[in-house]
Amino acid sequence: MDRFSKDPAPSRGEGAARNRRTEDRIRASLRLVLARGGCGVTRDIGASGVFFRTKEPLQEGDPIEFSVFFEDQPSGRKWKLACHGWIVRIEPDETQPGVAARIVESKFEMQS
Repeated sequence: MDRFSKDPAPSRGEGAARNRRTEDRIRASLRLVLARGGCGVTRDIGASGVFFRTKEPLQEGDPIEFSVFFEDQPSGRKWKLACHGWIVRIEPDETQPGVAARIVESKFEMQS
């Protein structure tokens, strides 16, 4: 499966969240790094939000700063999307809880 794919039908209560979204999301497994330390992997991402899994303890309602990393396969160029927002939902899981975050500010930066 590609790292990017069309978002399939919602699962486990995801439908209600999707109905509140203002922009489309794409499925993408990308490296995510939290500004306060720690990392995760995205499940899906869009202009106004992201869902990712992490082992880091996070709380619904807290502000969040993170970066998502992209790599252009043919050229090898690397990009970073630096984001600020807040956590809107935590989905409990024994190994890696899911985190839904609303993005309120973001900036793409080319990596050297």
